[in-house]
Formats: sequence, C-alpha cells, structure tokens
Amino acid sequence: YCYEHNLTLEELTSCCAHYEPIEMIIQSDFTLEDTTENPSEITPYALMRSNGITYIKARDLMSLVNGYITLNNEGLTLVIPNYILSLTADSNQATLNEEPITLAYTPFIFNDTYYLPLRTVLTLFEYQLNFIDNMTLHIHL
Repeated sequence: YCYEHNLTLEELTSCCAHYEPIEMIIQSDFTLEDTTENPSEITPYALMRSNGITYIKARDLMSLVNGYITLNNEGLTLVIPNYILSLTADSNQATLNEEPITLAYTPFIFNDTYYLPLRTVLTLFEYQLNFIDNMTLHIHL
C-alpha cells in the first residue's frame, strides 16, 4: 500500500508503520442495499486498522448513519439526530452533546481525511454492530 501510493517518508512513518489498510462491506438499517440480485455492485469501504482497532473515514461513517459533518479550526463535529460529537485529531478528549468525554481510541488525520475509531463512535451514538463475517459489518439501532 505505502509504496503503491508513493507516500513520503513522513507519511510512511505516520501511516504504514502503524495502520493497515483494509476493505469492509458495511451496511446499516438506513442504507441497507438489496444484494440478492447483484452482490458485486456493493463497494467496500476503505478502512484502516491498528492494533485491532478499525478506523473509518468520518464522511463514510456519517453517510452510513445519515448524519453530517462540520469542520472548524478546533476540529470536527459529527451530527446525527439526538447527538452532537465534537472532536479533534490526535486527541482522545471530545464533547458529546456539550458534555466532556474521553474517547477510548484517538481519531487521526491521514491525507487530509479524518479517520474515526468505528466501534467507539458508533457506541457513543448508541448503534449496535454485528459482524456477519470478517469483512462484512451491519450497523443498526
């Protein structure tokens, strides 16, 4: 991955030494596609894994739960009904509905994209995660 994408030495150190790129099919109750007729039409999500923790791009996560993102100088805010999560990269300190919290795992930025700890954020939003197999995940309330 690292060499195929011509990463700089700094990018190699911060990404590939610690994060393994993976692909996973993720379905949610809100975007669940009927795959019985054309299963090959589902596009897997590009994720990163580090020490057993799976990270997803913020914009991909919000599209799965029909939420939206706002960016500001301090960081990123994720908004879904009943929840507003504000966080910054490389910090496990965040706010959920304006209350301070500590995230179990730290978000990071790679190639100008926020990556979020998938299970940590979905659990904060009270979603359930069910792995159908090693490469397929279903998200539901």
